[in-house]
Amino acid sequence: MGNIYSIANNKMTLQLTPYGASMRHLKLCDGSEPLLSLASENDYIRDSSYAGTVIAPAGGRIKNGEITIIDKTFSLTKNEGKNMLHSGRCSSARRIWEVGSVRKESVSFICRLEDGADGFPGSRIITAEYALDYRSIVLNIRCTTDKPTYFNPTTHAYWNFHQTKSALDHALVMSAKYYWLNDETFVPVMRIPVKPHSSFSFVRRITMNDAVKRGDQFNQLKDGKGYNNAFCAAKAVLSYGSLSMTYTTNASCIWLYSGGYLDSSTKLICRKDGKNILTDAESSCGIALEGSDVYNHRVTEPGDIFNRTFSFTFNI
Repeated sequence: MGNIYSIANNKMTLQLTPYGASMRHLKLCDGSEPLLSLASENDYIRDSSYAGTVIAPAGGRIKNGEITIIDKTFSLTKNEGKNMLHSGRCSSARRIWEVGSVRKESVSFICRLEDGADGFPGSRIITAEYALDYRSIVLNIRCTTDKPTYFNPTTHAYWNFHQTKSALDHALVMSAKYYWLNDETFVPVMRIPVKPHSSFSFVRRITMNDAVKRGDQFNQLKDGKGYNNAFCAAKAVLSYGSLSMTYTTNASCIWLYSGGYLDSSTKLICRKDGKNILTDAESSCGIALEGSDVYNHRVTEPGDIFNRTFSFTFNI
């Protein structure tokens, strides 16, 4: 437990670990424990689910493992077929971060990425600060560099408000006018309008199970084993029963991943009758909302500060 840092107020207690700068466990004042927790701290920097971690410099997939910064093309690590996934093998999600400040209601972690790590230019410093603000968890990620480079960090927590089996019975509200279609490798390739009453319309509250049954974009949902798409939105509300969580970000999109590829290789700790129970993950047992940019390769220069924020607000 030496690597667990707890922050608390009268609404919640959040446990954090420098392993991937991850959210480890969350308990709300009503007794709810909506965050999926991996079995051990080491799992946070090696598990294929990326559960709870801060992913930097760039979340998501980069097509063909190449990125152009100003006039130069950089070859990146291809760790998922022909693409880069979640910043490659040296990602911040695979590292033990330094611990910065520790206060009653906030903790910060620091990750130093070497020039050329996984092909990205610049000696970069990533600071992730978690803070509690009444009913909210606020995560601010601050990035600096000594060479022009690319940042698109995200966080990859999985949520299941009843901690059992599929989370596709959770409802979602997200007022996106557009979303992205993926190619066969889950790289977004085409932005299209959201059609009313389609499987990708969450303007009105609907469970993901019921949205899937609307039946359009069958191949997208089949290939993703549910949702694995970016929506052009900055706010989403996830709910089940009486509990809801409002997710906001300053990124241009929210990537909705309904956990279709989670499986027994990921070991979870669930609470049952006041005890921790080790269990295997199952397909769609957790929902991830990942704020990120799509095809917005904005360059961060030396002296600039790149800021990415996320908030998770509960109706408790």
